[in-house]
Amino acid sequence: MKLHTFILSSSIALAMAATTQGQSPPIPGRALIKTQPGATIVEAIAYVESLLPGVTFSVADETLASRDLYLLNFVPAPVPPDPQVEAVLDSLKESNPLNQTSLYGEFLYPDRTPESDTGSIWFQTVSGVEQYSDQYAETMLGLGPAQTRSTGQGVVVAVLDTGIDGTHPLLADVIAPGGYNFINDSADTSDPIDGVGHGTFVASLIHLTAPDATLLPVVVLDSEGRGDLWDLTVGIVHAIDRGVEVINLSLGSDYNSDAVANAIE
Repeated sequence: MKLHTFILSSSIALAMAATTQGQSPPIPGRALIKTQPGATIVEAIAYVESLLPGVTFSVADETLASRDLYLLNFVPAPVPPDPQVEAVLDSLKESNPLNQTSLYGEFLYPDRTPESDTGSIWFQTVSGVEQYSDQYAETMLGLGPAQTRSTGQGVVVAVLDTGIDGTHPLLADVIAPGGYNFINDSADTSDPIDGVGHGTFVASLIHLTAPDATLLPVVVLDSEGRGDLWDLTVGIVHAIDRGVEVINLSLGSDYNSDAVANAIE
């Protein structure tokens, strides 16, 4: 039986990306390169450097080396970025000479939650367990009738966000093992109490909808709800490799990344 993993992203995140005034600038001195199967990253770097005299690349992260994808540093890294460097990276998937070693390259761009710019989430009232279980959203979405058919039993939902507060009484019993923090490179997937709390907020909505599903916390955003598309790509691959049925992405970016698209495909 073929396993289908569903990727969910909130409409507000999509709206944020669509209404941003101009594209966010890339992260200085960072790029992604996908090599052809059988080619080494050393060969890929040598080829790109041959097209960009004076620019030096080095490997920053090879977590996805098994998928031939690498995060690179490069210098010099002027701000704003050198358009020639971006043009060469963009051309790799079109040019493809016989000695070509890269399927594609791209600058590294940021991603974020809609709330990261203000550091706030809007609430109508401070609620307790009773209000949480009996809020207007439950009626509006028709969760009662829906849950007569499914409550998420046996489903693992990966929450790619700022983390989840696993000590919260509503969520303590539904945290799945195997989560990871790609911001701090650690197994600590808690949601920092001094941050925006976005991951815990999202997890509570998923739990309200599917109370018997388990939640796999994958930290790809910092405590302020900001991250980048490399950590997002690594997080998606991590979740898929653990066999989750659903991946929730309540975040957005205004850059159309080949790396993210290929991770999902």
